[in-house]
Amino acid sequence: MPCCKAYRWCRDLPVVDYKDNQGNEYCLFHAPKDEKGISLEEFNEFVFKKIENEIKGNMDCDLAETIFEGDIDFKDKTFLGINFS
Repeated sequence: MPCCKAYRWCRDLPVVDYKDNQGNEYCLFHAPKDEKGISLEEFNEFVFKKIENEIKGNMDCDLAETIFEGDIDFKDKTFLGINFS
């Protein structure tokens, strides 16, 4: 069962080509670092696009338990109400 079934934020995302020792699958946001199958730049771009789409849809942005691929810079962004827990 994919990890993201419990999170609205990533419910519709496909799983990546990684399974843990128990056979669990993970979406792009919850897959371990270096197991996402994309570059840091691609991952960060995907995060920003996802946030923008959530805001356009008047939805709360929930990045709960997201495993970032590396550094990401939000300093020039004006997003409000993002959950980073």
